[in-house]
Amino acid sequence: MKINYLPLFIIPGFLLIAAFWGCQSNEKQEEQTNIIGNVTGFADGTLTLYRVIAEDSSKIDTFEIKKGAFGFKFSDSEPRLANLVFPDGTSAVQFFTEPGTITIKGTRENITQLEIAGTPNNVLNQEVKKLNEGLEVEFRELYEKANQAQSTGDFDALDSIEPQMQLFQARAAKANLDFAMKHPSSLLSAYLGLTASMTPDLDIKPLYNSLSAEIKASFFGQRLQTVVEASTKTAIGTIAPDFEGISPDGKIIKLSSLKGKHVLIDFWASWCMPCRQENPAVVGVYQAYKSKGFDILGVSLDQEKDKWIEAIDQDMLTWPHVSDLMGWKSKIVAMYGVQGIPQNFLLDKDGVILAKSLRGQELETKLKEILN
Repeated sequence: MKINYLPLFIIPGFLLIAAFWGCQSNEKQEEQTNIIGNVTGFADGTLTLYRVIAEDSSKIDTFEIKKGAFGFKFSDSEPRLANLVFPDGTSAVQFFTEPGTITIKGTRENITQLEIAGTPNNVLNQEVKKLNEGLEVEFRELYEKANQAQSTGDFDALDSIEPQMQLFQARAAKANLDFAMKHPSSLLSAYLGLTASMTPDLDIKPLYNSLSAEIKASFFGQRLQTVVEASTKTAIGTIAPDFEGISPDGKIIKLSSLKGKHVLIDFWASWCMPCRQENPAVVGVYQAYKSKGFDILGVSLDQEKDKWIEAIDQDMLTWPHVSDLMGWKSKIVAMYGVQGIPQNFLLDKDGVILAKSLRGQELETKLKEILN
């Protein structure tokens, strides 16, 4: 089911929702958030509030909307990112659940233009949205073209659109990172750093170093620290951290057991539609280069073994696979600082990282370069 929501940033929503991991025991006193809203165009019904960061995702509560009006209070241990889903089940708005009164106003017809105000990070985020307005319009047009090409099976068009989408994402991430550097005492800046970390070749360490001690200690600050540390260990030119995992048939497979081959570490999951859409291209590359010393080690973020195995069979992924079935809590995911999937790392015969985030034609081009 497609959910239409007010984007926090230009980066596509499926990356934002599936991007981050981790949870911590929290001993902080919970503070109250007060939501007051009026969004016309919806039938009377139930609003559902969710946290939306990886395994921190959870249903917080449900509330009523009548004649477009709603109001409720809840407590959270510290600010998080949340989705408020409207009664149609497909429209939603994202905001930070920080203490204070948050107002949400607008119409169903312009669900992506809802006005959110009242607390520091949500107000600041409106500035980010204005910063990205031009890019957002262009990106949405491109995204619709990609959806149309996908629905008609026009894969040549998809291959031409994907680099353009990646360029838009990179431009927005750079703009957001520059904005975050100007606001080191804002929780939003740590979150912007996390979204920017999904863009290859963007250095987020200066942003992390600039953050205040309070923000570094926050939910998002600690996750940004993890990503910064992982990015150092998985930089291009470094030896990929070794790990082991359980295969579908219960065997232990180590990354180092594939040494001597060029290896693609492929992070994916059965529930990740972009991953599944990418799989045919990966299969084609594997068939073309497996006889030339190329192999793939799939690392799944699944939590249900049956669905993981079913997806492997359906997509005909005949290379080795591992998973600890821990989703975003996976130690391997944390080790490599993976913030969104699909994600991959290409290694040489000695286990040195040659490239990251190779999608579509980029992967085949790189393999041609090093194997032919």
